[in-house]
Amino acid sequence: MKTAPLTKRNWIVTCLLAAASVAYLFLVFLPGQSAIRELRAELHQRQQYIVDADRLLCAMEQTRQEMKEAEAYVDQWRESAVDHGALSELFGQMMTQAKDCGVLVTRFDPQPKVAMESIVQAPAVIACEGNYHQVIAFVCALESMPATIWIDEVLLAPASDNATRMRSEVRLRVFADNPEDSN
Repeated sequence: MKTAPLTKRNWIVTCLLAAASVAYLFLVFLPGQSAIRELRAELHQRQQYIVDADRLLCAMEQTRQEMKEAEAYVDQWRESAVDHGALSELFGQMMTQAKDCGVLVTRFDPQPKVAMESIVQAPAVIACEGNYHQVIAFVCALESMPATIWIDEVLLAPASDNATRMRSEVRLRVFADNPEDSN
């Protein structure tokens, strides 16, 4: 008969251990796993933030480098740019280039200047006569001038009085530094 109370006692101990195990499972282990999962998610989020910050740091450094290059280009352009007041001298140099190329200027028509934020555009129309090679040499001479000049259009037509000569009209824009720019 002694075995019966031990079995009953074993069952009670087993039930108590099982209840304690279930209580531990639901009250400690599972909530702990949930907290660990949340901490891992937070850790992953912070690690991703650090990785993104590294990428941003590289992008910022690249942007700084591009900004330095742009500033150097602007400084170089401003040093070589025609001064707003020296446009008439530049137009005189254009007339000298035309004469040197053997082109006869029939009309020089400076257009109203267009002031922009940092620069001034000075459009002009130059009508001239010469043979094909002289006109092309004049256009090349304009393009090789040290000032920033955009040639928008070159119109070529035969001269009415001579088949070997042609009339041309060159529409161009000269870019000069804007003296009103406070930067």
